[in-house]
Amino acid sequence: MSQNIIFLFLLGTLMMPSLRTSASESGFPADPVSSDLTAHTVIVFNRLDPDSQPLAETYAKARSIPSDRMIGLECPVTEEISRTDFDTKIRKPLEDIFTSRGWLKRTENFLPNPVLGLSGNVPVQQAQDNPIWIMVLMRGVPLKISEDPSVLAPEALMAQLRPNYASVDSELALLPIQGLPLYGMISNPYFADKRIRPFGQFFANYLILVTRLDGPTPDIVRRMIRDAVETEKTELTGRAFFDVRSIEKKDDP
Repeated sequence: MSQNIIFLFLLGTLMMPSLRTSASESGFPADPVSSDLTAHTVIVFNRLDPDSQPLAETYAKARSIPSDRMIGLECPVTEEISRTDFDTKIRKPLEDIFTSRGWLKRTENFLPNPVLGLSGNVPVQQAQDNPIWIMVLMRGVPLKISEDPSVLAPEALMAQLRPNYASVDSELALLPIQGLPLYGMISNPYFADKRIRPFGQFFANYLILVTRLDGPTPDIVRRMIRDAVETEKTELTGRAFFDVRSIEKKDDP
């Protein structure tokens, strides 16, 4: 579970493929189970934020996600939370729900130490046949986990790699695995063998693709949902301009 590894799976929702799309368009394997990604998706909202559940319902309707895939948590309505609050009000409730519904079944395993700068193996509890591949966090769910001074990293680890502050998204991406260090930066298992392969059941036992629908106001989030759906119907049209000039020299025109 670690912190500084912002899993670059935190997909911008506007870039996220339609939950009903072909395998060639989405990058997911072409099989009957994964052709409908609603079967692999959950939506998480904050019950204590008055806008969070209505936004979750709007997204679920737009993407044809069943209501039983919407999960409401009661967590602080703040951008940053403590590690204790994250564990007790976000991670543990999600684990309990996943376990009670038969989604999360872990077995003992040993993984190479994923913390950059450390070697050896780490004993973990790893998911088997995890059916949840995508987790959508709604506006209202906290963003950051603050540094916990009680978590001590090994002296062998470089000082700049010892912090344990984290993003909520990256910690939840590692929900399938229990027992990883809280400190340091963790290698993204999707890129472990330096090959880009379709995300499927193998990777789902290591991590979940976590995305977030958020914005300055609820109305902006609603528009993000609506515009993404409409754009998929017509595809993008028009012109785009990219400035590729170097910015290394101050005298560049």
